[in-house]
Amino acid sequence: MNEEKLFDLADFSIPSPQELNMKETKKKIMLFITLYRNARTANNFRRDPAITSVLSLAEPTFSTSFHSTTEDVAIWNIDNDLSDALKKFKTLHNEFSKAIDSIDYPFDADRRIRRKNIFIRKYINAQRRIKIMNELHIEKDVYNDDLNWACAQFAFSLGIHVFKE
Repeated sequence: MNEEKLFDLADFSIPSPQELNMKETKKKIMLFITLYRNARTANNFRRDPAITSVLSLAEPTFSTSFHSTTEDVAIWNIDNDLSDALKKFKTLHNEFSKAIDSIDYPFDADRRIRRKNIFIRKYINAQRRIKIMNELHIEKDVYNDDLNWACAQFAFSLGIHVFKE
């Protein structure tokens, strides 16, 4: 009897850092983040995105805490009549946000948070490795392993990963 599989796990697995050319993958990550930052500044946002307490990107906002009906109409117009540059930025932001959220470690929340934290500190906050290691109380091997996995997951989510030849 021929059994039909519900799904194939290979269709849902991401490549490990050992399967990727990490040097080239990290170059593409840095290029993506540079393009994202350029799009932010071109659309009058701060260069670096705000990071929430759960290590996700905060949505850029045009609003203030108080709105009049005129402000509500203006905000609606901005949201619904976006320039091409702003549309591209919103797309980049959404992809960046999804890629940050794709950094994961199943069944260990502490390690997942540590991976995201290392990635954000390294690539968004531009902190040096030694400072990150000291503040998170981790050793070099743990730092490198978590950073490589975070980069692999981030790059795979965006489709910018590079396999070894």
